[in-house]
Amino acid sequence: FFLKTLRVFFALSPGRSAELRRVMSLATELVAGGFAGAVGIMATQPLDTIRIRLQSTTAVLGRDSYGGIVDCAKSMLRHEGVRGLWKGYASPTFTVGAMNAMLFLTYEATIRYLRDPAKDPNEEPDLRQIARRLVREHGFFGTRGPWRGIEITLIRDTPSQGLYFLLYESITRTFGKSELSTFLAGGISGAAAWASTYPIDVIKTRWTTSACGVYGGLTDCLVKTMQQGGWRVFLNGFGATMARALPQHAVVFSTYELIKSTLNE
Repeated sequence: FFLKTLRVFFALSPGRSAELRRVMSLATELVAGGFAGAVGIMATQPLDTIRIRLQSTTAVLGRDSYGGIVDCAKSMLRHEGVRGLWKGYASPTFTVGAMNAMLFLTYEATIRYLRDPAKDPNEEPDLRQIARRLVREHGFFGTRGPWRGIEITLIRDTPSQGLYFLLYESITRTFGKSELSTFLAGGISGAAAWASTYPIDVIKTRWTTSACGVYGGLTDCLVKTMQQGGWRVFLNGFGATMARALPQHAVVFSTYELIKSTLNE
């Protein structure tokens, strides 16, 4: 019923202008991306909670490290109940929903741009102008407050998001966008994207969850993490992440394509 209501709301009469159609297309992508992100988080939040616990230091946890996914889940259920697995779900549901709305909007806009036969193939953006504008409008990133960890997040997400959509496009162009191929392509793309930069995610978790002053910077965080746990520490929570990434991103892309096609009918 809700999807039908949205479809009626976004429906365009034949007499509407091309500009209005473009605006409504953008709105469709925002709505589809936002709902897809929120649904993906709600479906897999317990595994993300376990991932963060497994990645965190003993100082943050206030106890010895967990023995694995099962040990972590049992301990949380024993001491915190079922609610412990869903702790903090509201924040990522709303924020990832908003983030995915912009992510898929950018994805669709990029696809349209790359497929536009009228664009100049020799035209390149001035990276210096882009950098200056970002600094002028948003300022430099600090080491405290809500922007803490933004640098390591950009380092993690830039290549992983590129791989994410590259794989999805490659798979769906090869096998089409049926419900099954979309579901599988989303799951494979999400799992591969997470795996490609997973060690960086471990550093991000330790950097952002530690108390101020524990690490002198990202390099110090990397060195101390290696000293404390060796290279194996960079795989802490990897199994939980993969168990979460496959269904989450399968649901995200399936939901996105479903809502987008429904609104565009």
